[in-house]
Amino acid sequence: MGNFVDSLDVPRWGVMLVILLIYFLLGMVTDLLSMTLVTMPIFFPIVVDLLGYDPIWFGVIISMMIAIGGITPPVGTGIFLVKGCIPSGNEATLSKLFAGVWPFVIAAALATLIMLAVPTLCTVLPELVYG
Repeated sequence: MGNFVDSLDVPRWGVMLVILLIYFLLGMVTDLLSMTLVTMPIFFPIVVDLLGYDPIWFGVIISMMIAIGGITPPVGTGIFLVKGCIPSGNEATLSKLFAGVWPFVIAAALATLIMLAVPTLCTVLPELVYG
């Protein structure tokens, strides 16, 4: 897989955007843990070894994409979890919950974009702690 990515005439940020799009789309329709366990052994060596990105930064970005996928329709397993925690007799329907999640999706997407633009935000604390 690394040889294929290396042979492409695409900048490294283009490869990263494709990987993030894959995580977003998979997060919308699959179980989040199984998606992570299947995709991380494929994408981690490409991003860290081939493209040269920081592994901590990549882990934080992927965690954000997984969190966004967990609340995004059509599956949105996190929303079904919230619906199950609401006492019966409440007027909170799944459609209301899915409609109310969009501000959080937008905020998380903006935070992810900021972390993509300024990787130091993700790595400064680990560098201070571990040197």
